[in-house]
Amino acid sequence: MSPLEVSPKQINDDSLGWAYGILRTSNAYREYTAANIAAGNAASTFEATGNERIAEIYYRIKMNDHLELTPNLQLIQRPGGDGAAASVRVFGLRGNVSF
Repeated sequence: MSPLEVSPKQINDDSLGWAYGILRTSNAYREYTAANIAAGNAASTFEATGNERIAEIYYRIKMNDHLELTPNLQLIQRPGGDGAAASVRVFGLRGNVSF
C-alpha cells in the first residue's frame, strides 16, 4: 500500500470531535476595562460587557502508527468579552508524532 492509500482499518482509527465553551469575564476585569475607557486610556480599545464563547470541531486522522494530523476549525464569539467585536474564525492543524 502506498503512503497515500487509506485502509478501512485506518479510517476506523480516525475520530471526529467537537467542543463548546464559555469564558466568563470577571467583575474585576469588566470594571478594569470600563475604568480605562472612562479615563481615556489609549491602550484600552473596548469595554468588556459579557462572556466569550468558543466552539471547535476537529477531525483526527491517524496517518500511521506514529503520526496523527488533526485539522480543526474554531469559532470565537465576543472575543475578550467585547460585545461589539466581530466573531473570529481560526483554522488550525495539529500534528502528533509518537515513537
